[in-house]
Amino acid sequence: MEMEDKITNYSQFLNGDQKEKFQSRLDELVLTANKFIEEAGYSKYVRCDERIMMNALLDYTADVHRL
Repeated sequence: MEMEDKITNYSQFLNGDQKEKFQSRLDELVLTANKFIEEAGYSKYVRCDERIMMNALLDYTADVHRL
């Protein structure tokens, strides 16, 4: 198996309107996570990393498309 086959190419999931929907979902997830962290009183100790959230959402999107 070639290296290209082993790496997921996420660009296929982020074309046109899909990119805008993805960004909207990412923004909402980060906002919701930060609100939860603040309300739970963990803001001194915890933060939501947008890059990690983006990777989780990309993985989720790829998994849904594979089904």
